[in-house]
Amino acid sequence: MTQQTRKGIWAVVAGILVGVVPTLATDALLHKIGVFPPWGQSMTGYESALLLATAYRTVFGILGAYFAARLAPDRPTLHALWLGAIGLAVSIFGAAVTWNGGPAFGPHWYPLALIVLAIPQAWLGGKLREKQLPVGSLKPPPRSETLQAPYFRSVWSGNQPRLSFLTLSTGGNPEYPQSTAATEAHRTANSQLAHGGFSKRGAPPHRNEFHSSNL
Repeated sequence: MTQQTRKGIWAVVAGILVGVVPTLATDALLHKIGVFPPWGQSMTGYESALLLATAYRTVFGILGAYFAARLAPDRPTLHALWLGAIGLAVSIFGAAVTWNGGPAFGPHWYPLALIVLAIPQAWLGGKLREKQLPVGSLKPPPRSETLQAPYFRSVWSGNQPRLSFLTLSTGGNPEYPQSTAATEAHRTANSQLAHGGFSKRGAPPHRNEFHSSNL
């Protein structure tokens, strides 16, 4: 497991904690002060309280998704949507378990509302994080930039150059790793070397430096 993956998992877990812990704490408080009936008793006649519960669950869900996006190493909205997918699965499971559980679990619209809102609130939390990022920071570079301007340093041994160093500019974007571009650049360079495509041009003894424009 890469460090990038570990950071992504931690971002989602942190988002779950930020969303779930205050929700459960608010539930307990509202039961204690009488807004909700005591645990296990009928929720009949508490429709307004269930609307309140839906509202603050949505707010805490957006907050959790925002934190997941903020802590994500890249693609903030995608990490927020992963959180939303987990919330959706939990909501579906909860609805299936409590559907015929009696009046203690409230009317059927309540679990259905939680299912419907799971993904939109996660998406909104991710987008709120994206709005805080610099313009263009989430756009991957064009594919041409990934293959742009490889820089070669060749070490000469007699009349035969040997490729010894290669760097590539990918803009530091994790979406476009260097491996693909490096493979293509090495293939081009090796072809040039095999056919004598390099020549000495004003280099120190036994060393010459080339830019991709020389290929």
